[in-house]
Amino acid sequence: MGIPLFDLLGPDFIRLFHDTYIASGQMVTLRLRARTIMKRLPAATHVSHHTAVRLWGGVAPDSADIHVCMASREARCRRAGVAAHLGTITAQTTICDGVPISIPEQAFLVRSNATRNGRIELHSWTCAEKRQAEGLAVHRKDDLADVLS
Repeated sequence: MGIPLFDLLGPDFIRLFHDTYIASGQMVTLRLRARTIMKRLPAATHVSHHTAVRLWGGVAPDSADIHVCMASREARCRRAGVAAHLGTITAQTTICDGVPISIPEQAFLVRSNATRNGRIELHSWTCAEKRQAEGLAVHRKDDLADVLS
C-alpha cells in the first residue's frame, strides 16, 4: 500500500526526485542523492562527471543534476535531476561509501577535457583510506596535478 500521497506531500517528507521521498529530518547531501539515484536506475553503472568530481572533493561547475553513466545507449534515461551519459567498457570505477563512482583520475580527466581551458582546481581527497584498503593508488593533490598538466 505504501505511504499516502497526502502524507508524502506534507511537512514530514522531502522530495529528492520525481518519485523518491525521504523523511524531512534527513540531511540532503550530494552523496545521498547519488546513492539514491543509483538505486532507482538499475542500468546506471556508476556516478560520473561533475558529480564524481564533487564527491571526490574537487571543484566542478554547479549542476543540480546527478551525473551517471549508463550501461548502453538503449538504457539511457531522461529523468528530471539526472544527467545520463553513455558509459565505456574501459571506465574505471570503485565503490566509495556504498556508491559506485569513477576513480578520481578518471573523474578529473573527464572534467578537465570538458572545460574550455583544461584547468581544474583540486582539493584533498575523500575516501583515501578506503581506496588504500582496496589496494588502489591513493593520489594527493600534487600528484594528480602532475598528471593533468
